[in-house]
Amino acid sequence: MKKEKSLSVNAVLNILRTVLRVAIPMLIFPHITRALGVDLIGKYNFGNSITMYFVMIAGLGVYRYGVREGTLFRHDREKFSRFASEVFTINLCSTALAYVLLFASLMTVGKLQDYKTVILILSVEILFTTLNIDWIYNVYEDFGFMTVCSTVFQVLTLVLTFVFVRGPEDLELYTVIAKLTIVGTGIFQLIHVRKYCDLRLILTSESVKKHLKPILLLFVVSITYMLYANTDITVLGFFTDDHTVGIYSTSAKIYLLFKQLFEAAFAVMIPRFTLLADGEENGLRNMFAKTTSYIITILVPSIVGVIMLSRPIIVIIAGEEYAPAVPSLCLLMLATFFALFEYLFVQNVLLPKKKEKIIVAAYVAAAVTNLALNLIFIPLFKDKATIVAALTTIAAEVVVSGLACLASRKYAAISLGVKNIVTITVGCAAIVFCCILSEHFFDNPFLQMGIGIVTSVCAYFAVLVIARDPLCTEIRGILSSRFSSRSASAETNE
Repeated sequence: MKKEKSLSVNAVLNILRTVLRVAIPMLIFPHITRALGVDLIGKYNFGNSITMYFVMIAGLGVYRYGVREGTLFRHDREKFSRFASEVFTINLCSTALAYVLLFASLMTVGKLQDYKTVILILSVEILFTTLNIDWIYNVYEDFGFMTVCSTVFQVLTLVLTFVFVRGPEDLELYTVIAKLTIVGTGIFQLIHVRKYCDLRLILTSESVKKHLKPILLLFVVSITYMLYANTDITVLGFFTDDHTVGIYSTSAKIYLLFKQLFEAAFAVMIPRFTLLADGEENGLRNMFAKTTSYIITILVPSIVGVIMLSRPIIVIIAGEEYAPAVPSLCLLMLATFFALFEYLFVQNVLLPKKKEKIIVAAYVAAAVTNLALNLIFIPLFKDKATIVAALTTIAAEVVVSGLACLASRKYAAISLGVKNIVTITVGCAAIVFCCILSEHFFDNPFLQMGIGIVTSVCAYFAVLVIARDPLCTEIRGILSSRFSSRSASAETNE
């Protein structure tokens, strides 16, 4: 049996991949916001929000199902090849269905006529999300290949955007370039997958019966998640204008970056939690308690820091024209806390325990909450629509994270002592103080953000060290052991 890959290395690689996947578009974003303007940014993001529903239909619940079930026999190439081929074939069928539904929508929904060209170009993601087969690489924890592959195409996307996208007339060209990464990685991953399995088309009544029901159940999980996570921009697009969507989508993009960075670290733990779910309950409970303690120690100050530096962040990324996005960004950062714990409970506890029905119920409750609140309050408060959309996101995240936490309490729970709470609170107070000083003494947004981040990080970790926080003790132990092992190796070589 192959040696298990380092969880810490996997986390670093997956975080790096996610940072690049979201950070490179964020590097592109300042150029795009100025080249296209608020209205066309809104048009692009509304079209993208529509396309994502059909991407979800094409994906079914294959990613979650593939990781969960494939992990159990990843050391048997023949069995895994059969499994992967059956699931991949079903995925291709759902992709064809998604395209049929997309074309039907474009022909029947009047609101979409002005966005038809953008949506058709963006729809390439429907096919290449299926061909991407990330779930197979996740099963084998090959985050190295995924990181290298995606990085190459992301850098190419960055270069092409700066070279060719110059003004509002380049919206369609930008739409094509924006999907280069998913197209390129899809092709290369499909070729490289032969390292792990022999992928072919297999569609039998037996394979459909065996896989379709659990996949559809996970699809319901995915689509209900999409409904509560993606409803804001869709409803804004129908009831307001492209300018409002452009403002809100700017804050939402930063919120997404922040959330995905943490989700990347969580994602590498899914195979391990899946294995623990079939073993002793104490193993799952202990790992979850330790993980959540460390996450809170890093997550809370990060949220506080982004809120305090929200204005310079918006101005640097998008320009002064997008300053109205500051209030919605602050509110969305509050939603991040609940969103990330929802992800942790769902992906690492409930899904490995095969509690899909509970997950569906939680997501449905959140989707209904978000959709209902958006439909009621956005038309009533159009002048404050971005703030309303952010508030409904908080409400939805509170609902789903609360229900997921209650459903998981038998298997895992958040563990945080009074000392940890006091330490984090004092550290966050230090962050607030540092950010206030940086904005008071400097007018330049780059200096405000740069000095604010550096001083806040130093101040927060100084508090952790003084308080002898467990996270610092753990990091010190890891560094000490690795330094000792290298020293021992050097002495042996001598």
